[in-house]
Amino acid sequence: MNSIKHYFRRLSTRFTAIAFISIAVMVVGGGISSQAFRDITSSFTKYANEDAPRLVALVEFNGALIAIGDTLRAAELTETQGGAVFDDAIASLDRAEQTYRSYREFGASSERSSALLADKEVFLHALIHARDTYAYASSSLETRTEALSDAKITYTTFAGSVREAFTAEQKMQAVAAQTLEAGTLSTAVSQYYIAVVNVVTTLLTMFFVFIFILQPLRDMRRTARAVAAGDADDLVPIAREDELGEVGHSFNTMLTRIRAAQRAQEENAAELEKTLAELGKMDKATAEERARFEQLLVSMADAVVVLDSTRAVTLANEPARAFFGEQVVGTSGDDICIRALAQEKETQNICAKLFTEAFDYKAPKIFEREYAIVDTRGIAIPVSITIAAVRDRDNVVTGLIVTFRDVTELVRLEEARVSFLSAASHQLRTPLTSMRWSLEMLTDGSLGEIGAQQKETIDDFNTSTLRMIELVNTLLRFSRVEARRVAINPEPLEITELAREIIATLEAEAKEKSLTLEVTADDIAPVDADKQLVWQVLLNFLTNAIRYSTKETAVDVHIATVGDTFSVSVTNEGIGIPEAEQGRIFEKFYRATNAQQAVPNGNGIGLSFAKLLVEDWGGTVSFISIPKQKTTFTFTIPKKGMRARKGEVGLQV
Repeated sequence: MNSIKHYFRRLSTRFTAIAFISIAVMVVGGGISSQAFRDITSSFTKYANEDAPRLVALVEFNGALIAIGDTLRAAELTETQGGAVFDDAIASLDRAEQTYRSYREFGASSERSSALLADKEVFLHALIHARDTYAYASSSLETRTEALSDAKITYTTFAGSVREAFTAEQKMQAVAAQTLEAGTLSTAVSQYYIAVVNVVTTLLTMFFVFIFILQPLRDMRRTARAVAAGDADDLVPIAREDELGEVGHSFNTMLTRIRAAQRAQEENAAELEKTLAELGKMDKATAEERARFEQLLVSMADAVVVLDSTRAVTLANEPARAFFGEQVVGTSGDDICIRALAQEKETQNICAKLFTEAFDYKAPKIFEREYAIVDTRGIAIPVSITIAAVRDRDNVVTGLIVTFRDVTELVRLEEARVSFLSAASHQLRTPLTSMRWSLEMLTDGSLGEIGAQQKETIDDFNTSTLRMIELVNTLLRFSRVEARRVAINPEPLEITELAREIIATLEAEAKEKSLTLEVTADDIAPVDADKQLVWQVLLNFLTNAIRYSTKETAVDVHIATVGDTFSVSVTNEGIGIPEAEQGRIFEKFYRATNAQQAVPNGNGIGLSFAKLLVEDWGGTVSFISIPKQKTTFTFTIPKKGMRARKGEVGLQV
């Protein structure tokens, strides 16, 4: 664009130069015409000097006419000039009149002299009128041209009068004729010269325009049409380095870029076709995958619904339709969740929490919950709800797969297991208690004297019996909590004081390992909680902390406010939990390998029992462990307290 602008500026300069050349040619022609008039003047002057002073006035008039002729031609060439160019002509005419009046007694007759002066007056008025017309800036070009034409006409008339005055002199006739012929010939030659020069100038200008302007532009136009028709192979030929050459270079640069763009477009088109083909294959594969998935859904016995990113149901198999109705597809996942969990308290919060966690969780994770849902018949069915997130290639969750598994049989089996465990525990407690009493009677000598070796053996039996009784009691308590038979009786509880009471009962065990037991707490208010349940959990955490601590270290109990809960943490320095086994630490009867080595005697049920208790009252359990360094177990109690619940039995057995 800058090259084109620069080119047109240079082109304008060249056209201006051509215009000035044309004007110069015309001025030269005017100069030749003036020279012819000057030749006539020279002849008249020669005649006046030789014959008589009476011709001086006519010579003066003739000189004025020559000046006026130049003025009129100048005015004709420069029509935009003001009236100032006529002032000199009028002044020359006045001087000529004064001279003529001084010498007219030597000239022609009085009648001819009067006619000459009368023509002079007419001519003078025409000059004055032309001057005034040019002097006014508001005068139109037409008005100025008319005034100039009048001046020329009167000029012709007055010139005729002057020639007639010369003709009156017989001796001037021959000289005047010769001079006039010479002047006419000179004028004709000058006019011919002007015409020839103008023709040559015009031809040169046309040649210049065609060769240097039109031809390159035609080349560019032809190339542009070829580009428009889709053929951008030919470039504009460039044989010059001027402005048009620069424009040509710019034009060729543009064509080169167009070619590159066309090639890129062709490559992109090919790539697009390839991509479309791949997408077609992917669409086909996706359709096949969807068909397989739908077939899988049909074959599944569990109820499965698929939710999109708006939580709307997009797919549902036959068991899901049996649960939620035939019109389940298109409904909101929240609605079916709320309707299904009608027997649960805070149903809406449960559903929102389930789906929100699944959508917001950053890493892939399967969420599992167990609830009792109500089907279309109004029957409550225990189900295990599994939620898996569907992610795209960018790991963004685009939907959920929600599986509802009927666990009625599992619940029955679990109830049978719990019942059996409870019955077995009761049945085991009686003989174990009898054994314990018998062993105690043997130990204290109630049944007779025993030896030292016998006493040691009986003590071992007694210790094992006590351990068996404690295990049976724990299993019995566990089964009661699992069956939700344990009552929850909240009352205002000072958690800090409770921690100190438990620590007091464990001082002896801590002293054996030179451990320091500490309690640190924020300023917290009492919370409505079941003291027996909290005691059991905190006792379990502290017992484990003491059991697995390194000697001469500290066990710290820290109580704080965290959000809408009270947090109780137990931290010790000891063996820790191996990273590979941390995921199983809350499983029933599971013990980490380093724990088995450090303390061989253990049943692996304490942590799972503590977790069961905490979750039963609405709290959470977590831990952080660095192997061979620190371990912190934490449980929470809601600030709003535990919800009271009636039960068949208490926690203690």
